[in-house]
Amino acid sequence: MKMMPLLSLVLVFLASPAIAWLVLNQHWFEGGVTAKGEWVEGQVPQQGRWHMLMPTQAVCDARCEAGLFLLHQSWLALGQERERVVPMRLGGESGDPLIQVAENQTGLAQGFIYIADPQGRLILRYPIVLEEGGGLSAGEALLADLRKLLKLSRIG
Repeated sequence: MKMMPLLSLVLVFLASPAIAWLVLNQHWFEGGVTAKGEWVEGQVPQQGRWHMLMPTQAVCDARCEAGLFLLHQSWLALGQERERVVPMRLGGESGDPLIQVAENQTGLAQGFIYIADPQGRLILRYPIVLEEGGGLSAGEALLADLRKLLKLSRIG
Protein backbone atom coordinates (compact mmCIF):
# COMPACT_ATOMS: atom_id res chain seq x y z
CA MET A 1 0.00 0.00 0.00
CA LYS A 2 2.86 2.38 0.73
CA MET A 3 4.17 2.06 -2.84
CA MET A 4 0.83 2.73 -4.55
CA PRO A 5 1.08 6.57 -4.70
CA LEU A 6 4.66 6.41 -5.92
CA LEU A 7 3.82 3.79 -8.52
CA SER A 8 0.83 5.78 -9.83
CA LEU A 9 2.97 8.93 -10.07
CA VAL A 10 5.63 7.11 -12.09
CA LEU A 11 2.94 5.58 -14.29
CA VAL A 12 1.44 9.00 -15.05
CA PHE A 13 4.82 10.44 -16.05
CA LEU A 14 5.69 7.45 -18.25
CA ALA A 15 2.26 7.20 -19.87
CA SER A 16 2.35 10.72 -21.33
CA PRO A 17 5.41 10.24 -23.58
CA ALA A 18 4.24 6.74 -24.50
CA ILE A 19 0.85 8.03 -25.64
CA ALA A 20 2.47 10.92 -27.56
CA TRP A 21 4.83 8.50 -29.31
CA LEU A 22 1.93 6.23 -30.24
CA VAL A 23 -0.16 9.11 -31.64
CA LEU A 24 2.73 10.39 -33.78
CA ASN A 25 3.81 6.98 -35.07
CA GLN A 26 0.27 5.97 -36.02
CA HIS A 27 -0.23 9.31 -37.87
CA TRP A 28 -3.30 10.15 -35.82
CA PHE A 29 -2.10 13.75 -35.56
CA GLU A 30 -1.63 16.09 -38.50
CA GLY A 31 0.46 19.19 -37.92
CA GLY A 32 -1.24 22.51 -38.50
CA VAL A 33 -0.35 24.29 -41.74
CA THR A 34 -2.10 27.57 -42.35
CA ALA A 35 -0.71 28.35 -45.80
CA LYS A 36 -3.31 28.04 -48.54
CA GLY A 37 -0.82 27.79 -51.41
CA GLU A 38 1.40 24.91 -52.44
CA TRP A 39 4.88 24.97 -50.88
CA VAL A 40 7.72 25.11 -53.41
CA GLU A 41 11.48 25.37 -53.28
CA GLY A 42 13.73 27.19 -55.66
CA GLN A 43 15.68 30.34 -56.27
CA VAL A 44 15.03 33.33 -58.52
CA PRO A 45 17.42 36.19 -59.28
CA GLN A 46 15.12 38.99 -58.05
CA GLN A 47 16.11 40.35 -54.66
CA GLY A 48 15.33 43.26 -52.39
CA ARG A 49 11.52 43.13 -52.22
CA TRP A 50 8.81 40.50 -52.18
CA HIS A 51 7.76 39.32 -55.65
CA MET A 52 4.61 37.86 -57.15
CA LEU A 53 5.85 36.05 -60.25
CA MET A 54 3.80 34.75 -63.15
CA PRO A 55 5.66 32.81 -65.86
CA THR A 56 4.00 33.07 -69.31
CA GLN A 57 4.55 32.49 -72.99
CA ALA A 58 5.29 35.40 -75.31
CA VAL A 59 1.67 35.28 -76.54
CA CYS A 60 -0.97 35.51 -73.82
CA ASP A 61 -3.95 33.08 -73.89
CA ALA A 62 -7.10 33.04 -71.70
CA ARG A 63 -5.31 31.49 -68.71
CA CYS A 64 -2.54 34.06 -69.01
CA GLU A 65 -5.05 36.93 -69.13
CA ALA A 66 -6.86 35.55 -66.08
CA GLY A 67 -3.53 35.25 -64.27
CA LEU A 68 -2.50 38.81 -65.14
CA PHE A 69 -5.83 40.08 -63.86
CA LEU A 70 -5.44 38.05 -60.65
CA LEU A 71 -1.85 39.29 -60.24
CA HIS A 72 -2.85 42.92 -60.68
CA GLN A 73 -5.94 42.76 -58.45
CA SER A 74 -4.05 40.94 -55.69
CA TRP A 75 -1.32 43.56 -55.80
CA LEU A 76 -3.86 46.40 -55.64
CA ALA A 77 -5.65 44.75 -52.71
CA LEU A 78 -2.48 44.85 -50.60
CA GLY A 79 -3.10 48.54 -49.86
CA GLN A 80 -0.28 50.10 -47.82
CA GLU A 81 1.87 47.00 -48.14
CA ARG A 82 1.84 47.38 -51.94
CA GLU A 83 5.22 49.15 -51.98
CA ARG A 84 6.90 46.06 -50.49
CA VAL A 85 5.72 43.77 -53.32
CA VAL A 86 6.64 43.72 -57.01
CA PRO A 87 4.15 42.02 -59.39
CA MET A 88 6.17 40.54 -62.24
CA ARG A 89 5.37 38.69 -65.45
CA LEU A 90 8.17 36.39 -66.61
CA GLY A 91 8.29 36.27 -70.41
CA GLY A 92 6.24 38.18 -72.95
CA GLU A 93 4.97 41.72 -72.60
CA SER A 94 2.51 43.17 -70.13
CA GLY A 95 -0.15 45.61 -71.20
CA ASP A 96 -0.37 46.75 -67.57
CA PRO A 97 2.31 49.34 -66.74
CA LEU A 98 2.24 48.33 -63.06
CA ILE A 99 3.34 44.76 -63.80
CA GLN A 100 7.04 44.57 -64.49
CA VAL A 101 8.24 42.27 -67.25
CA ALA A 102 11.34 40.09 -67.02
CA GLU A 103 12.82 37.28 -69.07
CA ASN A 104 11.77 33.81 -67.95
CA GLN A 105 15.12 32.23 -67.17
CA THR A 106 13.92 30.55 -64.00
CA GLY A 107 12.25 27.45 -65.47
CA LEU A 108 9.09 27.96 -63.42
CA ALA A 109 5.93 26.13 -64.51
CA GLN A 110 3.31 28.17 -66.33
CA GLY A 111 -0.25 28.35 -65.03
CA PHE A 112 0.83 29.37 -61.53
CA ILE A 113 1.54 32.56 -59.61
CA TYR A 114 4.57 32.28 -57.34
CA ILE A 115 5.58 34.23 -54.23
CA ALA A 116 9.31 34.86 -53.76
CA ASP A 117 10.87 36.45 -50.69
CA PRO A 118 13.30 39.41 -50.80
CA GLN A 119 16.27 37.03 -50.82
CA GLY A 120 15.03 35.37 -54.01
CA ARG A 121 13.71 32.12 -52.49
CA LEU A 122 10.46 30.74 -53.87
CA ILE A 123 7.97 30.04 -51.11
CA LEU A 124 4.44 29.35 -52.39
CA ARG A 125 2.56 28.93 -55.66
CA TYR A 126 -1.11 29.23 -56.59
CA PRO A 127 -2.79 27.70 -59.64
CA ILE A 128 -4.54 30.01 -62.10
CA VAL A 129 -8.09 28.66 -62.34
CA LEU A 130 -10.44 29.44 -65.24
CA GLU A 131 -13.66 28.03 -63.72
CA GLU A 132 -16.35 30.37 -62.44
CA GLY A 133 -15.39 31.54 -58.95
CA GLY A 134 -12.09 29.65 -59.01
CA GLY A 135 -10.07 32.79 -59.65
CA LEU A 136 -11.66 34.48 -56.67
CA SER A 137 -10.68 31.72 -54.27
CA ALA A 138 -7.14 31.59 -55.70
CA GLY A 139 -6.86 35.35 -55.30
CA GLU A 140 -8.16 35.21 -51.73
CA ALA A 141 -5.66 32.46 -50.87
CA LEU A 142 -2.79 34.38 -52.48
CA LEU A 143 -3.73 37.58 -50.71
CA ALA A 144 -4.20 35.92 -47.31
CA ASP A 145 -0.82 34.17 -47.46
CA LEU A 146 1.00 37.23 -48.79
CA ARG A 147 -0.47 39.47 -46.08
CA LYS A 148 0.61 36.98 -43.43
CA LEU A 149 4.12 36.78 -44.88
CA LEU A 150 4.42 40.56 -45.04
CA LYS A 151 3.15 40.92 -41.47
CA LEU A 152 5.64 38.39 -40.09
CA SER A 153 8.56 39.48 -42.27
CA ARG A 154 11.16 41.94 -41.10
CA ILE A 155 12.89 42.07 -44.48
CA GLY A 156 11.75 43.61 -47.75
